[in-house]
Amino acid sequence: MPTLAELANEVNNRLSQIETHTKEAADMVALVRGDAAELKAGVDVTNATVDAGLAFLGQGLFSVLEAQRMTNAKLATLVDRVEVMLGWAAKLADMMGRQVRALEQELASREDALAEPGSTTPHEPRARGWDGQWKREP
Repeated sequence: MPTLAELANEVNNRLSQIETHTKEAADMVALVRGDAAELKAGVDVTNATVDAGLAFLGQGLFSVLEAQRMTNAKLATLVDRVEVMLGWAAKLADMMGRQVRALEQELASREDALAEPGSTTPHEPRARGWDGQWKREP
């Protein structure tokens, strides 16, 4: 049977071991807390950077959308102007075509009058009609 002194020494050894392990655990907890604080600081910096980046991205997208809206408005105005010009060009082409046909008819009637029997003025047939190029009538 162990003596009282041996039991006291064994209890003291165990208490010393517990104290040593407690100090080691406290040191580990302090290291973990330090690492956690560093991680939290890094996450906070990352969050701030992401928030600022999203704000800039939002402003940039808004600017792009506003520029696109203004461009679309200008293009709509230009399309309207081009449609008006095309309408006028079509009207002018129609009017000029009618004038050409009228002049061709007048020219043909004058040529027929000159070509009547008994007329001594020689003439060459004139160009009539437009089909991409002037055609000569025989």
